[in-house]
Amino acid sequence: MSLNRSWGSLVDEPPVDPLVNLREDFHAVGLTWKGTADRDTSLDSLCNEDWAHVQLHSTTELARILENGEPTFTGEQVRDRSHQVEEEGRQRSEDLREMDVRMEALYKTLQLLVRRRAHAARQVGALRDTKVRLSDLQKIAFARLR
Repeated sequence: MSLNRSWGSLVDEPPVDPLVNLREDFHAVGLTWKGTADRDTSLDSLCNEDWAHVQLHSTTELARILENGEPTFTGEQVRDRSHQVEEEGRQRSEDLREMDVRMEALYKTLQLLVRRRAHAARQVGALRDTKVRLSDLQKIAFARLR
């Protein structure tokens, strides 16, 4: 589930403040807003979802203890990727709303078709019954009225 309420999604549980579990050597890692020429860029090609997951995990004390690598992000990357995710989230939410409208229209059309089909099925049943009755009357007429 999404943690962003602005897109209409529920939150599974209250998020934990990321500063609570920040690795104790965070300031020694050498991250900057703009980055440096020798910054590790090996994670930069990851999609936003994977990149954020790996980067956030690498800021934790657990990642430091388990030696899972250091964070490699810059402030500009976080800002830029946040904007990308926000825009994509808005677009996907709009897509969902449009699909919901279309599905509602299709559902109403389907409901109408179901009612029409039920009515037609009742008519066919009544016509079958009438056909049987007429067949019986025809037998009587041929047998007794000639």
